[in-house]
Amino acid sequence: MNVLFLQTAHSAFDDRIYYHQRVSLEKAGHKCAFANFVKEVKDIPQIIICDTPKAIWEARKAFKNSHIVYDITEWYPSKKNLRNISPWLRPLKWCVLVIANIYAGWVVDAFIFGEYYKARPFRFLFHWKRHLYLSYYPSLSYIQPTTPHDLSTEVRLFYAGQKTTEKGYERVQQVTQLCQEKMPDRHFVLTAVNGLTFEDFCQEITTHDIFLDLRNDDIENTHCLPIKLFYYMAAGRPVIYSDLKAIHLGVPEIVNDSLVKPNNLELIVQKICHYIEQPNFYKEQSSRNLSLAQTKYNWALQSKSFIHFINHL
Repeated sequence: MNVLFLQTAHSAFDDRIYYHQRVSLEKAGHKCAFANFVKEVKDIPQIIICDTPKAIWEARKAFKNSHIVYDITEWYPSKKNLRNISPWLRPLKWCVLVIANIYAGWVVDAFIFGEYYKARPFRFLFHWKRHLYLSYYPSLSYIQPTTPHDLSTEVRLFYAGQKTTEKGYERVQQVTQLCQEKMPDRHFVLTAVNGLTFEDFCQEITTHDIFLDLRNDDIENTHCLPIKLFYYMAAGRPVIYSDLKAIHLGVPEIVNDSLVKPNNLELIVQKICHYIEQPNFYKEQSSRNLSLAQTKYNWALQSKSFIHFINHL
């Protein structure tokens, strides 16, 4: 079948779309195409996978006989949809976007959900429609884990994402400085990246020791399952993340030792120092995360259900 990814909010080279869904579909014999606008489409698609209500609106108008799937990985509307407009207009825009999202759910044939919380409103409103839970697990073929590094002289911390207060970048910087002050005999190196290609990101994470993500635990963030978490686990290293409800539900095995209140910098520093002072514990946590990725949180374990879902639309 011809499968079109009509994406108005994501790049065609989005890791989940291009490096996972596309690869599995093509291995199964399907032909994949990508477009941001309907006018770019040359062939007639049997299936169209859309990422926003705008894409769904265009697809439904242009292709009456195609099966349309709403692949939901974002809140819509979200905080970013309501930025840079007057506070007086935000309630109106919020209502408009909610109505657009409900319309999108009504006209599509099926749903793909990246996580539980983002599925809830659609499962409630459109419980009779076909759906698939397809999480953000990486293919292990892209990540080559290395032996845990000796932390006796240098500790390589890693942060990926926007360098903003809301995403917790300033906290990560503060934690790095506090660790250096507490353990002056070690050299703490913080690598902060944003916008790496998928291949470069997968290679970069295998060269660091501890991964940090200290985003605000607000009502939107706490109901979002972080995508990079699964890549960090597949790299076989400890993670320290903000205590988010979505992680409790999505990766319960790491709740007790990897989640923190993002403003509790003292506790975060203690956790990092504990990894350094207890190398056996550090290696155990690294091995535990790698094992979870290999046995539970990887793309290969869900790709067959994805192909079956597409084949039977």
